[in-house]
Amino acid sequence: WIPMIQLVGEGMPIPPTYNICPPLAVEADTDAAGGTLRGVHGVGIVKGNAWAFLKWPSYINSKQEKCVCGAKFRHKLSYLELMGHLLHLCVFPEDVMDRAACTYIDNAGTVRLMAKGRSVKCRLMDSLIKACNYVAIALGCKAYVLKVTRCSTVKAEAADAISKNDTARFRKLCPDSEYMGRPIPVTIRDWIKKPVIDMELGKKIVVELASKGVKCYDSMV
Repeated sequence: WIPMIQLVGEGMPIPPTYNICPPLAVEADTDAAGGTLRGVHGVGIVKGNAWAFLKWPSYINSKQEKCVCGAKFRHKLSYLELMGHLLHLCVFPEDVMDRAACTYIDNAGTVRLMAKGRSVKCRLMDSLIKACNYVAIALGCKAYVLKVTRCSTVKAEAADAISKNDTARFRKLCPDSEYMGRPIPVTIRDWIKKPVIDMELGKKIVVELASKGVKCYDSMV
């Protein structure tokens, strides 16, 4: 810090944060479709030739169902998009373990909240943020969430296609992709069906991953 302060004092611009995603980080593109009363929507993730899809429960498509913060679930895009980051960590734990991992998301609000590490407006969102951070630490993963322009790359558009259950468009974009989507942890599928404020959500996910043979650094599992 002393040399840096001296250089800044001599006119060098103040450097940005050192918490910058390294260029060799494991990457994945995710996208979440908003709630709808037509079709099957959810959140999709594309990582190389692998992919996964988490279908939205009916409450996200409802015009009445509201979150604890008062907002309708179908309009909580930051909440919906953050599920993609959680999938990156939990669906591909062996790939991100002991490495830096970057999840590309096209929602600026989600990126800002993950950078803050908390949500003061919504405790349910706060539970989800803490779960992502807990899983990342348990896997020894330095996890980043970066903003990407919507459908600006092939993988980003492929994630958009998966989120809307548009299999034909996804296969056209990624003809070499795996035939079947990767399985999603039961803990996540159960929680998304009936989300509650749970600061132990990350712990529960890690316990499930450990039970499947995934090496975790959490001494409690």
